[in-house]
Amino acid sequence: MKRQLATLATCAGLLAIVATPALAQRVDAGGVPYRAWDVSAGSGLQFLTSRDSVATDRGGWSTPSGLGNVSIARYWTSHLKTELGITTLSIREGFEDAPVALPSGQVAQTFNTLRSRQQQVVLSGVYQFFDNEFAHPYAAAGLRVGVLDIESRRSPYATIIQNGTYQSIQVPEHITNRTDVQVRPFLAFGSKAYFSERVFARPEFMVTVGHSGLSQVGLNLGFGIDF
Repeated sequence: MKRQLATLATCAGLLAIVATPALAQRVDAGGVPYRAWDVSAGSGLQFLTSRDSVATDRGGWSTPSGLGNVSIARYWTSHLKTELGITTLSIREGFEDAPVALPSGQVAQTFNTLRSRQQQVVLSGVYQFFDNEFAHPYAAAGLRVGVLDIESRRSPYATIIQNGTYQSIQVPEHITNRTDVQVRPFLAFGSKAYFSERVFARPEFMVTVGHSGLSQVGLNLGFGIDF
């Protein structure tokens, strides 16, 4: 999966190179000039449920994750574009219950510590408002495909009930690794505010929906250039 993400990043770079001859502005059907591409990079914070953060069903929200992202977009008119982006989130940790079957037939209770590294591939359609203004508000909708590499480490201590009392015992420590893929629809709202004809800042607010409702909330500030 990491190779696939690297391939996507390479493709984005190649698109930028191929698009270099398109630096001149185009004109849409309404006579409005526009540049065919933009690229941007930024950072921010993303709030995720435990399900989206470390793939555990314990519920609740995790502490906010720092993020970094890059994106490239193709304009089809002066208002409508499609965009491909990659977001990398900071490492997250969580816990899940872990029953352990003992040779005696009893079941002891312990927990796994989860450590997750997550990257998201973002595919979206964007509608940008206004023409030839300092600020262009926009709305976006699409999919965020999260790839979570999760290390699960079982605690070496467990609890059982013997003679009506809780007792602590040692169990073999166990480490596993897995990759989870999560697909979440999202909506985003932001604005491209220009410093010059082509260079812009891009604040954005984003929400995603999971199986049980709202699952991610993100705040991002990016900077980019039209070409």
